[in-house]
Amino acid sequence: LDLRSVGLVGHSMGGAVALEYAATHPARIDRVVLVDVAGILQRVAFLRAVASARVAEAGLPGVVEGPLQRLLDWGGDLVEGLAMNPGVNVIELLQRVEPAWNALLADRPNANAAISLLETDFSHALARLDHPVTLIWGRRDDVAPLRIGHLLHGSLPRSRLVVIDDAGHVPMRSHTDVFLGHLRRALVDPP
Repeated sequence: LDLRSVGLVGHSMGGAVALEYAATHPARIDRVVLVDVAGILQRVAFLRAVASARVAEAGLPGVVEGPLQRLLDWGGDLVEGLAMNPGVNVIELLQRVEPAWNALLADRPNANAAISLLETDFSHALARLDHPVTLIWGRRDDVAPLRIGHLLHGSLPRSRLVVIDDAGHVPMRSHTDVFLGHLRRALVDPP
């Protein structure tokens, strides 16, 4: 479309894509809004969230739900423990151990996209981004904890961090009016 002066908004993995796009095509972007960005910094927390599914939402019988959730939680613990070891490339290990890959990530396109995200180095994007950036974060985000928002805020030269109390990873759903107020200000106010 050859748009110019666009306000670019991205949530979670989309926030990572927005950050990369803004750093790669700065002439097209006016400002950036990043919401609960996952996978850029402190990747262990994001990797654990990806590996740990929530089976309660699947509507399985209770006799199956509990053991399956414990198995997935164990898998999340295993992935997190491996990721904390600097000598271990968790992604490479999971790709080589087919049963582990199948148990944790098979038939989960979002998880597979997240794995690709984890393999991307965003340090160049953080260093090059000179646009005004508004970070909107849910204080209770367990996928991309608030500490990541603070780290991004400290890494970006022209940023402001807005925290929504009691919101989790999807504040636009849980706190729609508050979120939209912050989003409007980020897109309308002078940078």
